[in-house]
Parts: sequence; structure tokens; C-alpha cells
Amino acid sequence: MREVRVPEDRVGVVIGEGGETKKRIEEDTDTELQIEDNNVEIEGDPLEEMTSHKMVKAIGRGFNPEKAFKLAEEGIDFHHLDIGKFADTSNSQERLKGRVIGRDGEAREHIEKMTQTEISVYGKTVGFIGYSSKHRDRSRSG
Repeated sequence: MREVRVPEDRVGVVIGEGGETKKRIEEDTDTELQIEDNNVEIEGDPLEEMTSHKMVKAIGRGFNPEKAFKLAEEGIDFHHLDIGKFADTSNSQERLKGRVIGRDGEAREHIEKMTQTEISVYGKTVGFIGYSSKHRDRSRSG
């Protein structure tokens, strides 16, 4: 069993309209999700639990469910950075977030195209969904 905490304002997104997002995660990963308050418990095969955990974590970090569902594909991974580790004050954290996003989202879009990733800036984190470096290197050389 795995557990993941989700920000309160993202719990509804994890569940989805009529429970559709939760159901899709369970079907894509052959796991069962139990959601209580902002805590999600995941039961199933350990490898599938890991995939489900990444999906829930990505949605919790601001990704829309459709982007998070890509994590069920082989070679796709999720990572996030805590901006607080790179900036001490809230002003400097906001400045860093602004640099990642850019004017009207242009910097984020450019980074996404150059790195073949999806990026989400949410709270004090920057999240990435894309091919792991091993798979990305293979796709470029092949």
C-alpha cells in the first residue's frame, strides 16, 4: 500500500466529475484508491501502485488529469522541484516561478517544446512529466 497527500484544493480534481478521474486511474493501473480528506491510499501490485502514486501526485501538483494519465505509458515519468530549496524569501520564490512561466506562459511553452515535457507550476513546486532520460536518449538516437 502507498499513501499520498494531496492539497485540499486538488482532491476534487483527483476524484473528477462523477468520480471519472479516480476510476480512470484505477482502471489504467489496476489499483484501488481510497480517498479520505486529502489523503489517498493506493492498493494493488507494487509496480502499478507506483504508477498510480505518480498520477495522483502529479494531479496534486497542478497537472490536469489528461496529462497525468500519460504516466501509464512506458518510459514516461514525473518529477518535481521544490522552489523553496532555491529561494529563501517568498518574493524570490515568486520571481523564480515567474521566470519558469514567462510572459503569458511563453517561457514554459518554450521549455516544454525543447525538453519534450509537460510543466506545471503550482504552489512552491515545478512539476515535470516526460520521458525519462534513458527513454529520451533512445528516442533521439533511434
